Amino acid sequence: MKMTVVILGVAALSLVGAGYGAATVLAPPPAEVSSAETPAEETAAAEYAEENSHGAGPEPVASKDSYEVAQDRLLVRIGQVNVPVQKTRIVSYVVADIALKASGPRAADTLTRVESAVRARDVILAKMHALAERPILRGVNIDDRALGAALTEALKPEFPEVEDVVFVTLLKQDVPRM
Repeated sequence: MKMTVVILGVAALSLVGAGYGAATVLAPPPAEVSSAETPAEETAAAEYAEENSHGAGPEPVASKDSYEVAQDRLLVRIGQVNVPVQKTRIVSYVVADIALKASGPRAADTLTRVESAVRARDVILAKMHALAERPILRGVNIDDRALGAALTEALKPEFPEVEDVVFVTLLKQDVPRM
């Protein structure tokens, strides 16, 4: 009886191993994603940019979506920050997914290093905790332009290559106290 259990166990493990090995050998290579746009797509994108430019100036701070951030080589995502804002009867949690706009490709490479990204995130987190006591985060709506400008100014002494702080997402959730 014991020998039968051992034989079945060994057979099962060997079949699992053979299946894994066969799958890694026989599986087709992953498809490569082509990032080149067709001429029609490039023309349509240029026409859209011309129609919507109207000399309106820079984009709003929170207008970038995840895809645009991923495509822009000068935007460096540093992650998500969660800051509680204590009020009398509620606690508001501000959650921001933040990216930094670098002044050039070399500055972007510097910001993508782990130690630089962590230091920048620490500066942003400390500044947001300080701003939790001010009207920028305490109001009914978050003033994303003022918040972006305050965070950019906080980063300038340590990271002069940062042009702007971009919010990929900026959410506020009020939770009543019990």
